[in-house]
Amino acid sequence: MDELMQRIEVFRQCDMVDETGYKDIMAVVDLLKNEYHLQLTDDNAGVMLTHLVAAFRRIKEGEKVNPLDPEIVEQTKELEYYDKAVEIRNKILNVMTNKLSEDEQDFVLMHVSTMLSFLYE
Repeated sequence: MDELMQRIEVFRQCDMVDETGYKDIMAVVDLLKNEYHLQLTDDNAGVMLTHLVAAFRRIKEGEKVNPLDPEIVEQTKELEYYDKAVEIRNKILNVMTNKLSEDEQDFVLMHVSTMLSFLYE
């Protein structure tokens, strides 16, 4: 089992994610691997998946995430893979049962952009 799948299994075994969240995480992994043919590793996707797990917990507990710094939002928009990242973020949101706030969606977009930069540079 690779490191990314080990991370996901730890989320599950430590009850960091419920069954719906686990299915959402696996749907995201399947989407990225099968539709976009991305070679996911713990290094390029681990932080994004960990953020999703934390977001699912926040949803369950009624917490809100602080918005991204506007400067980071602007830097994300300037990245070469921004348009592709928006497309992928939207598909991620569509494959998940958990619904994320706009602020959480901004974080997912940032993580996807970072992942694409990591993969393609």
